[in-house]
Amino acid sequence: MNPYATPSLAAGGYAPGMSYGPRGGLPWENSRQSLKAWWATATMVMGSPTRAFTQMRQQGGLGVPISYMIWSFAIPLIIALAIGVPSISLLVILTAGNDLLPALGVVLGITLAVIVGATMYILLISTVGMFISAGIHHLMLMIVGGAQRGFEATFRTTCFAQGSLAWLILIPYLGPMIMSPWMIVILILGLAQAHEISVGKSALAVFLPMIVVFGLFLLLLVVMIGLGAVGAIS
Repeated sequence: MNPYATPSLAAGGYAPGMSYGPRGGLPWENSRQSLKAWWATATMVMGSPTRAFTQMRQQGGLGVPISYMIWSFAIPLIIALAIGVPSISLLVILTAGNDLLPALGVVLGITLAVIVGATMYILLISTVGMFISAGIHHLMLMIVGGAQRGFEATFRTTCFAQGSLAWLILIPYLGPMIMSPWMIVILILGLAQAHEISVGKSALAVFLPMIVVFGLFLLLLVVMIGLGAVGAIS
């Protein structure tokens, strides 16, 4: 080590564009896909996102993050069905009377329709949805000069961030309220580590779409007020 080097470099501190060294990978990337591996990954991402995305591999194919997303949405679905179907069936048994068999048939048909519809939704959101979401994030990173790694790094970060919080949909009302701000924090920290950039630049990339939408809204509001004023004068 050079004793005359700057303290940040001598101590191995952060410098834009520096290599973070070999990445060990998240539990989902290193072990057989299972509930244990999913839980270990989700808790790491939620509890220590900086450490998690420092370990996450920046490359390795899109199949692993897509499968994580599928598991992340399938688990809440299975839990919801395990609770909902027996509860509804018991209610039908207690109230159906002589129409028990037709009522149970209706419950079975609705359950199958929900399973098919939810499965299609999970597959769609885990593939097309993630490509769109990651594409927006990567475009914003490119605009602010933060896309130091390829699209795959952004895609993997987006999948692991969103997948780790998907279980919150099981909590009525409160779940989505918690999910949105938590997701923003994890994405900011995750993209910073995945692309090896500053947290500030990552935050700018995440908030940029919101800033643009808010700016357009203000512009539209000003135009509408101006047109209203002109109409009142005339």
